[in-house]
Amino acid sequence: QHIVSKGGSIYDQPALIRGVQTGTVCVMQTRLQAFYILHSRPFKETSLLLDCLSEADGRVSLVAKGAKRPKSAWRGLLQPFTPLMGTWMGKRDLKTLTDVEASGSRIDLKSQAMFIGFYVNELLTRLTHHAEPLPIVFSLYDTLFQNPITEAALRRFEFGLLKALGYGLSLTHTTSGEAIEKDQSYQLDVDAGFTAVQETDNQSHFSGDILHAIANNTLEDPNTLKTAKQITRLVLKKHLGDKPLKSREMMRAKASMR
Repeated sequence: QHIVSKGGSIYDQPALIRGVQTGTVCVMQTRLQAFYILHSRPFKETSLLLDCLSEADGRVSLVAKGAKRPKSAWRGLLQPFTPLMGTWMGKRDLKTLTDVEASGSRIDLKSQAMFIGFYVNELLTRLTHHAEPLPIVFSLYDTLFQNPITEAALRRFEFGLLKALGYGLSLTHTTSGEAIEKDQSYQLDVDAGFTAVQETDNQSHFSGDILHAIANNTLEDPNTLKTAKQITRLVLKKHLGDKPLKSREMMRAKASMR
């Protein structure tokens, strides 16, 4: 028997959560919960090491024992961009995957959408911490990949991610608490927010009307999209540090080959 939460996630009934006896230590097994694989790499001869984003536990590192064996039921299933349901157990940071099934079809990402997928996964591995519950981030991720992946959708994800992690900036009020006016220009301090300025032709300044559009999620206009990208790049750079994103390097390399 299972119950379905309002968000559509499936969980085992609490009575079905079992402990696994290992000597004198009882290691609790998680509820069946939704998760995505952010990154996968070989582990020993027949296993995989998975970096995952789960709905209830946030980032988790899992060992999928025997997943590389030719007859493994998990072979081919444990791929990024596949919505999964699973359980794992263990008391340490590296846990053991005990059960997994697909909760939907693998999301077919092509061309630019594939690079966006790599970029988003890398953002999450760089900006989030293990064992930190991130249900809002999981929802943002799931929404992004369950819908057409556009630049506007990516910017909405970035703004939502920054807000969920505590790095968000007000797009409706200045650092002094005054309402942002549509006919006013503003400069950005990534640590504090926007302040009004008199100059209007400086490329590092942002117009109030575009800030209002971004705040209202109205991102279809090319100028608004460009500004949204500038803002998220500035804020993300602050929290990513100097180490470049590999996904951006891949996108630049592909663009140079055209």
